[in-house]
Amino acid sequence: MAQRMSVAEQVSRNDLAVKGGKKYAAKLPKETQPFVASLEVRNANISKLNAEQEGAKQALAKLTEALRAEVKAASADRARVVKAAEFIFGARSPELKEFRPTTEGRTRAGS
Repeated sequence: MAQRMSVAEQVSRNDLAVKGGKKYAAKLPKETQPFVASLEVRNANISKLNAEQEGAKQALAKLTEALRAEVKAASADRARVVKAAEFIFGARSPELKEFRPTTEGRTRAGS
């Protein structure tokens, strides 16, 4: 089964085609020269977009890490608030319903 080429591999192949097109421009049909020029421009755009995409991936990874840390910290804070409420009101107190979602502790039917 054929594997997908990476962007770097595609850029490399495109570079070879551009270099060959320029080197043998006199031997190739003149109709191919606009395609060589177009390929050169497109290849530069691909390289630029690939670099931007890699930067965005790194930024997304950092944001995801920060988001996970905040969610974890918020979960710990929520647990502390609920524990304090249990201590003050008692574990079976109706006031605790105000601190928890109505579905907490339940399992779905059929799960």
